[in-house]
Amino acid sequence: WVCPNIYYLGHSGVINFGDLRVGGLSGIFKGGDYRKGHFERPPYAGHEVKTAYHVREFDVNKLKHVREPLDVFLSHDWPRGIAMHGDTDALIRKKKFLADEVRSNSLGSPPAEELLHALRPRYWFAAHLHVKFAALVNHHDGAQTRFLALDKCLPHRDFMQVVDIPEKSAAGGFWLDPEWLSILRANHEGHSVGMRGASYARNGDEHRAWVEAKLAGSADGPSRASPPVFAATVAAHDPTTDRRRPGQGKAPAMVERNPQTVALMQMLELEFKLDASPSSSG
Repeated sequence: WVCPNIYYLGHSGVINFGDLRVGGLSGIFKGGDYRKGHFERPPYAGHEVKTAYHVREFDVNKLKHVREPLDVFLSHDWPRGIAMHGDTDALIRKKKFLADEVRSNSLGSPPAEELLHALRPRYWFAAHLHVKFAALVNHHDGAQTRFLALDKCLPHRDFMQVVDIPEKSAAGGFWLDPEWLSILRANHEGHSVGMRGASYARNGDEHRAWVEAKLAGSADGPSRASPPVFAATVAAHDPTTDRRRPGQGKAPAMVERNPQTVALMQMLELEFKLDASPSSSG
């Protein structure tokens, strides 16, 4: 959780909200960091402030093992090539500096493009380029993905659109995804917290029965376990008492373990790795 009712999917992830199944990939693609591990540790300093949000191949490969249908996929980057599936001329009129990248098919993220065609979600929502753009992708199997990016949240800009999916219900709220939990468990050993990343990921088939059995005793009913409840780890910002300007003040010497992540790892009977030494091979 980021806060009550706002759930963070992690570097990559899948979560359910009622009948709606949502997947996501966090961050921006940078080729130089793509094959590294998650070596950054909070509080971030220097270049780690930026590399911490660069997409990693390991997280993309985990998503490629998702086989059950996704209703919605979320990303920051646009998938590479998506500009050719909408009103390309209108996009270039709004953002003239994108013309060369559109024509050379270098606009967007190559890993996101791979996921678009591998997962074929019904909807894909993205950000990053600060312009409203819609597209329709027809896949080889007859499936379609409706893509939408929105502008910055500023006056007189197209930053909001309501998408109605009437056949879906929000009843039950957030609940953990059994297939994704299986993939997490299958790949935890390969989750690198050092500089060298893992270039592969396993499917979660051999762990699915274990996960289903674990979830069977959930108070929410078979296979419908709610995420660990939100717990604040620091006091909320109070602008009436904290008048520091950006860049002022000191970062904390250490950051507490997130209790929701700790609870998730305990449920899956996995080691908490996120504050291990970056020199660690695991």
